[in-house]
Parts: sequence; C-alpha cells; structure tokens
Amino acid sequence: MKEKLFYFFVVVILSGCSQVKNTSDCIELKVDLNKSPNELQDVFSRMDVIPLETTDSSFVVYPMKVLECANKFFIYDIHTQRVLIFSDKGKYLRDIGRKGQGPGEYTWLASISINPKEETIQLLAPFGYYLNYTLDGCFIDKKILPDTKPNYQELFHLNDKIVTWTLPGSNEDKCISIINPQTMKVIAEYGSGLAALKLTHELYSYNGKVFHPITLENNNVYELIGDTMKLAYCWDFGDDNFEKRSLDLSYESEDAHVEYDKVLEYIENGKITFYSGNQQQNDKYYFTCLRYGSQDYDKSIFYHKESGEYFILGGRKDLPSIYPLIFNDVYVVCVLHSKDFEKWTKVLPASECKKLESMKEDDNPCLLKLYFK
Repeated sequence: MKEKLFYFFVVVILSGCSQVKNTSDCIELKVDLNKSPNELQDVFSRMDVIPLETTDSSFVVYPMKVLECANKFFIYDIHTQRVLIFSDKGKYLRDIGRKGQGPGEYTWLASISINPKEETIQLLAPFGYYLNYTLDGCFIDKKILPDTKPNYQELFHLNDKIVTWTLPGSNEDKCISIINPQTMKVIAEYGSGLAALKLTHELYSYNGKVFHPITLENNNVYELIGDTMKLAYCWDFGDDNFEKRSLDLSYESEDAHVEYDKVLEYIENGKITFYSGNQQQNDKYYFTCLRYGSQDYDKSIFYHKESGEYFILGGRKDLPSIYPLIFNDVYVVCVLHSKDFEKWTKVLPASECKKLESMKEDDNPCLLKLYFK
C-alpha cells in the first residue's frame, strides 16, 4: 500500500485561484457510491491484452505515463527513469533519450508529453527544462522553462501555449502556469493554498482543452481558458462528499511535509475514505477513479454525458477496476501488473487469458486495451 501511495502521490498542491470563475450553470454529476457494481460488458465491447516484449534492453518496472501516437506506445517508467517506445502490438522498438550530462540527455525525468501539431515528444525534467525529440527518438533541442518554479512535474499543450504543473515550495506558490513557448514567459498562473491537500496529476487534456480537477478541496473540475479557470463540472456523491474541514490540517504550518504526511496517514487509516486518483473525459463519458486507500481497492465511474446513467466498476478487492493512462473516444488503455492477473482472468475472454497465463513472473507488465460499446 505504501508503494502505491508513493507513486500516486509524487506531487502535492492545492488550487485556490485568484482568477477562477464559479458559475451557477455548472454540470452536476450525481452518483450514489452505494450502487451495486456493474459488469465490464456494460461499458466495453472488447478487451485486448498487449504483452510488452521483455528483453535485456526493454525491462519495464512501473509505467507512470503511457502515450500513444503514430501506432506506437511511449512509456515513461518512473522507476528506471526511461522512456521506451513499443509498437502497437507490444514489440520493443527503442528508447528515447538517456540519463547523462550530454546533449539530449537528462539527469532526472518527471513526465512526458506529445505535441500533436508538431508530432514531437517532450521529456520534462523537474529542474526547469524539457527536451524535444522526434517520435522516432532523434534529439531536436532543449527548452529552458521559467526559473520561478521550484519543481516541474507535468506539461501539457493548450493550442499554441504550454501548461505546466509544479510542486509548490510553500502554500503561497502558484503551481499551474500558462507559458508562451516562443518567449518562455508566464502568461497566467493559478493554484495557491494548502499544499498538503492536492494529490497527483491534477491536470488532464481533452479535445484540445486542459482541465484541472480539485481532488480533496472539493469535487469541482475547472477548464483552463486564457488567463482564467472556469468551473466546467462537479461530482456530487451525496452523503459521501468529502469535507476537508474534518481534517486537522494547518495553513500556518511552515513544514509542508508534516501536513502531507498527515494526509497519507488519513488515507491509510480511512479518515479520508477515498480520493480521486484519475479523471478524464471523452465525447461520451465523464470518468473518475476513486481510490479507497484503507480498503486497497478502487471504484471506476463512467458517467454518460447524454443520459446521466453511470456505471461503477470495481469497488471490491476481488473485482478489477479501471485506471486508464490513455482515454479516448474509442478505447482506454490500462497497465496490468502480474499481481492483477488473477482478477482479470475471471473476466477476460479465453483468448486473452491465455496471453496472461503464458507470461513469466519477471516479464514486463501488459497493456490492456478496452473498447467502448
């Protein structure tokens, strides 16, 4: 459990913005979390297992981010600090970049991003720069980010701008920045507040837009528009809505790590019942994955935009849940580790179960592609 928390709480921030628009026409997504779990077949029509080729050159431990472009998967492994390219069938092709001090090399990575317009990939270092490569892994150049931020953790493309997310050094630091990539000047900033409450990867992109969910402050999701953030939609879990006032956390604490450790403790002991570890959307669904830390299981919620019907997958230790690293209109892609195989062999088609059964314990994890109905 502690290993899971480490990887999913790599960064903590809180959003409390001076340029936020809360509108009365917010879309409310009402969900009863006590509803019985649905079947995978209620949401998906097909499930494909994609084993990632295991060689001495392609060892993968913990894929933190998976991107897809040009019929290839680009996988950032936070444990090995590598970016690996696999074909859409799982064959290892090559690495992008490597650790070092030379041109096109990095000392540490925080994330990766793809610029769809230019068909390039960016390797983001936390120390204030990113490296540009072609999708085939050829180094292009190095871009220096504004040096006003302490620790860059995420980068997205928003039209002709870039959006970054940084680890705050204090409760006053703004952690979301809109940057002009030509001048590398900050156009707008958001997100100051109690650092201990904001949990990992609080940005996602959809249809050329960037959204910012608020994980423990409330259940709001904002869209970044120019120099403002507009309330786009909010989750309503009724009596299960989170109340931050019930937590013994201080805005006055000079040691953010003390407050952060409290949050981790509250998740493990159940004082914080659940948190949203992943939010996405496509043309059909709003999605959130609620992580129940003390119970060590997830509830994956797919909320149908048109009908208001929602589907809850998982919610018990014996049921698989969905934590997508790729989420588009056609399918989602998740990572399957060997510890997950037993749950999934109960629900996968026989042909896909055979792929899992043929794998060795020290093989790379698999990708699981689930196609929407």
